[in-house]
Amino acid sequence: MDYKVFTPAGDGGQADQSELEVQLVAVRKEVADTYAAILKKCKIRADIIEAAPISIYNAYAGSLKRDPEEVTALISIGASGTDIVVEQNGSMQFMRNAPEAGSSLTTALAKNLEIPFDKAEELKTKPAPDYSQEEGEGGSITADKVSAILEKGFERIATEIRRSFDFYVSQSDAMPVTRVFLSGGSSKMEGVTDFLSERLGVPVELFGRE
Repeated sequence: MDYKVFTPAGDGGQADQSELEVQLVAVRKEVADTYAAILKKCKIRADIIEAAPISIYNAYAGSLKRDPEEVTALISIGASGTDIVVEQNGSMQFMRNAPEAGSSLTTALAKNLEIPFDKAEELKTKPAPDYSQEEGEGGSITADKVSAILEKGFERIATEIRRSFDFYVSQSDAMPVTRVFLSGGSSKMEGVTDFLSERLGVPVELFGRE
């Protein structure tokens, strides 16, 4: 477990000791031990193990893209979960891990196209022109079929993100998100940034691209 005390914004560094903002971070010991064991097996010494949302925020905080004047959301669509972090007034104010992510998309493809999971994972990242060369138990795999399945999957991801934004903005002193940076394996899929920008109503771009 760890914690950090934040100085309230706009107080000139003179925090009101009667009321402070404190961020608490907790990671299950067995999860941390699992990662530590993997690193040790690879002969890598781990000085620090961070929760994924903290790592995402630290990467952003040290980048040229950081702008404390913006309310920025950092979204990483990983395999098993989507990490959502919001920075306002130059500090991290919110983080959440949503269950809909890359594996959900692969599972949907495998189920609807009646193909093995590993084949669905490969298909997910293929260029659209290559879909016609694939065959599933339900017949030929077309770009339209794959696109429709993936769109439904990303709609669920977008819904989780919107719910997170709505919850955040309902908090005291919280302001609406004005921009989004996207990362994670599924963020590299064609059309994802445009799709999420339309659904969320704010500019979305890939993080790390200058």
